[in-house]
Amino acid sequence: MYLDVRQRRGSASRKLPEDVLFPHLGIRRGSYKGAINFVQGRFNMGGTGVLPFCGEKRKIQLIVSRAPDDVVGTKGHEWAYTIICFFPSAKDPSWRYMVGPDGQVLTAGSGPLKLVPLKAVKSGVICKPLERAVPSGTLVKMYDFKAPRSNVCGELYKKLGEYLIQPAIPLRIIECRKDYQANVMGVTLWDRLGALLKNNELEDECRDGIGVTVELSTGEQVPAEVRVFRLSTKKKGEDVDEFRVGLRALINGQSHAKRGPEFVRAKGVGLEHIAGSMLVTLDCTRLCQQSRNDLFMANRETFRSESALCEELFKELKEQLRGHDALKYLNHKRYEEKVKTAVDDEDGIKAMEDLLAEDPELAELFGGKESGATSSHAPTAGGSLPAKPEQFKGAQFPSFFRRADGSTSVEMEVPRGGIARVAFHTDVRNNYFTRKTNRGTCKFKGDFAPSHHLYNGRLTLACRPPATAVVGTQLATEATITDPKGSGPFTLMLAASVVAPKHKKQPDPREKKEKKSKRGPSRPRIRERDGDPTEPPIEINREPKTNLLEIIINRKAAALEHAKAKRPSAEEAAVEFVFKYGLALLAMSMIDRARETEKWDEDEPDCRKEIGQTVSDLSRVIVPLCLNLPQKLPKAG
Repeated sequence: MYLDVRQRRGSASRKLPEDVLFPHLGIRRGSYKGAINFVQGRFNMGGTGVLPFCGEKRKIQLIVSRAPDDVVGTKGHEWAYTIICFFPSAKDPSWRYMVGPDGQVLTAGSGPLKLVPLKAVKSGVICKPLERAVPSGTLVKMYDFKAPRSNVCGELYKKLGEYLIQPAIPLRIIECRKDYQANVMGVTLWDRLGALLKNNELEDECRDGIGVTVELSTGEQVPAEVRVFRLSTKKKGEDVDEFRVGLRALINGQSHAKRGPEFVRAKGVGLEHIAGSMLVTLDCTRLCQQSRNDLFMANRETFRSESALCEELFKELKEQLRGHDALKYLNHKRYEEKVKTAVDDEDGIKAMEDLLAEDPELAELFGGKESGATSSHAPTAGGSLPAKPEQFKGAQFPSFFRRADGSTSVEMEVPRGGIARVAFHTDVRNNYFTRKTNRGTCKFKGDFAPSHHLYNGRLTLACRPPATAVVGTQLATEATITDPKGSGPFTLMLAASVVAPKHKKQPDPREKKEKKSKRGPSRPRIRERDGDPTEPPIEINREPKTNLLEIIINRKAAALEHAKAKRPSAEEAAVEFVFKYGLALLAMSMIDRARETEKWDEDEPDCRKEIGQTVSDLSRVIVPLCLNLPQKLPKAG
């Protein structure tokens, strides 16, 4: 397998051939690989993990490299090359690289070498791998590499794209093998997130970015970007890019750890309706090596969830996502789009009100508790929803950060163990603290360092007192905002007084019992819509505005059509009624049991999804059971 040339940038003092190759070999005199000032080491652009996949026995790899003249400062240095080989042994297996009789790596002159294909790659034309001469660069050739048996512009490109989300330099992939001729013989992998914006695949509310900055107790910052994609128009079964969903931690654009959509779907964030099309990327490039070790496992896929630093990162990030008005708006907007065609069946709903009247705990999940006549709308339990964000066109660089009254300081009360939010107005773009070029910085000096997010002219700081702070403690912090262009610097003063946390009043059991007798009937939230026949017959959602559970019945479900076909046409109305409300009863009873489990607290949306799937599996038997069984009951006497 052939890898294209990478134009290297390194230290001007690296002149000798062995100095050129040492970074590729993972060694350096008196140092370790993590300290090598080269893209292969510290800057995360390669490694030796590929070697075990080079054949079965010797696992051979060829490396040829020459630094550019302008980097080295001379034209006389030579090409260096070596071969890496595995030497198996029961006691002491080892990897070795080839050197000459003098103990140095081999050289091949200083003239250009043919190491890469021609620049022009034509459709369906096989390129010669070693045809274009280059004056410098690096060739890495793996022999008998265990690659997928397909055109590299297809499967390999997709696989690399899952991890190289925003690589520091473009990666050109060219197919040069005769057996894999195809229409596409060369592709470029670079900045996949930027391509999504150009293709108009992002929701309008986050086209300019939704940026969040998490402050860690180590004094480091982790900038995060949130992207919410439009609903996919791809049909069921078609490929959807995996990297678009969940949480990704990036170092120089390469994914080092990930979490699925359950991270933003769970109760700690509560954005379940956009979780399937929402991506959160953490830029961990500037973290020190110790912090990286605390956050990531060595496999570059898993967070070290048990570490205190990882728990701190997740806690702060969830707090920022949960309190973001734009994300709450998008979550509710997506829910409304999902149920916009849903309707109520008044007769069926009234038939179930008696059930909820006898079970007030179940009524708390599915319907409002009102005195007197039944209302068609449950009371709001989830708080008010933010309005649609207004269009905002920010400046490239800020000219001010201030409060609504023009001041640059604020005094606040912060509950012990809790968070207080405070906002400052500005005129800069949303991506000011997260963009790659001329990124702004917000540095804190004082008793606490708030995490923060910038959106549509508002910089919101989430102020959390130190864990050791007691009630009455006075805290002060100074924030300084600037950027490489020299904006500002802008200074913000934060003064906080730690107060006692607000505890929720525990209801008196006797008082609760008295209220039970005064309750009127509760109205279950059961709606119907004409969905796709391939979709499940039942779906259980939590409505963002009221925070109540809602059951959506798919009237076009294949299971319902199957049930109708098995019964006489005169029973069609009875079949529909039994099907819809039989499934609803099953779902409600299973939820009543599930909400007492730990899984309900940890990941309620996933728990509801499993219940919906189980109830859907039972949909084929619910109609025969309810319509046939009563006729076969034993007669009295």
